[in-house]
Order: sequence, then C-alpha cells, then structure tokens
Amino acid sequence: MAYNNLSTGVSGALVGLIFGVILVTLTRATFMAVFIISAILFLVGGIVFALKVPQKEIDARIQAAK
Repeated sequence: MAYNNLSTGVSGALVGLIFGVILVTLTRATFMAVFIISAILFLVGGIVFALKVPQKEIDARIQAAK
C-alpha cells in the first residue's frame, strides 16, 4: 500500500490546485490542458513507482496473491 501511495502522491498533492485553476478559467485551451496535465502527472507517478519499487518486491506480492 505504501508503494501505491508513493506513486500517486505527486498527482494527488497537486490535483486540487491545478484543476481548480483550470476550471475557474475554462476555455478550449485550458480544457485540453486538463488532459495534458493528467497525462504528465500519471507518467511522473509511474516513473517514481518504477524507480522506487524493486522488481523482486512486485514478484513476491504477485506470488503471495495466487
């Protein structure tokens, strides 16, 4: 669970502020920015997860779940 929190923490920390500003000033460009920012934050979370979680830990948890 801690690994999941680590990988989603970046987007969760910024999402309220970013989307609040975007929704207040909603135009066609800012509407597209919602999706671009979401994609960037998703990628950042994935990169953090890939760098911080060892493959052995993932494999061990998958084996334990079977």
